[in-house]
Amino acid sequence: LYLYFSLFEMAIVTLFYLNFSFFSVQFVLLITLFTLGTFWAIYWILYQSQVTSIQARDMMAMKQVDFLTQLPNNYAIEAYMKKIIENNVSFSYLHIDIDQFKQYNNKYSYLIGDHILQELSQLIKRFSKGKNIYIGRIGGQEFCYIMEGAAPAIAVNEANELRHLIETHTFGKQDGLELKVTVSIGISTLPDNGITFEKIFVTADTALQASKKTRFNQV
Repeated sequence: LYLYFSLFEMAIVTLFYLNFSFFSVQFVLLITLFTLGTFWAIYWILYQSQVTSIQARDMMAMKQVDFLTQLPNNYAIEAYMKKIIENNVSFSYLHIDIDQFKQYNNKYSYLIGDHILQELSQLIKRFSKGKNIYIGRIGGQEFCYIMEGAAPAIAVNEANELRHLIETHTFGKQDGLELKVTVSIGISTLPDNGITFEKIFVTADTALQASKKTRFNQV
């Protein structure tokens, strides 16, 4: 509207100034066409830039969120851990893995397996509500549970409470099933078990694998 008003104003002033001569009409038409063409070209470029920016932001958001559970994915988890490590924030890292998850996919279908993952993510969310906890899905049937400022003993207690909650929960009711699911959990703590993301992650995973080698459903 401002553009059109300015052009109209310019046209009137120019025509009056040049006494409505044939040259003045040509001049006004030429300026009007040139201005409109330039304006819409710039407008189109800015619009395309805005669309590209929105798409890039959406893609980045998708890149950091697991589609199935809507939890932060491994990309976001790594970025979060590296950030709090840089800020010298101590934390305990719980690496959670569903025991024998493949059997649910083989026996009931991958759809049921996906429902279990979604239900478990919601269960963990409810358990951590009101606490300073960061939850994410590492991939497959593995999740992380990061407790800022938590000493090892507190992390072990929290892990056992979470493990017990999952063990006593009945999964699959929405599918007409009553399934029991257990998890094994490995724990590492910064700075006790390392001061880098890689060391904390590997230590927790090593503890998890050691747990699963002896028996399932333990911390």
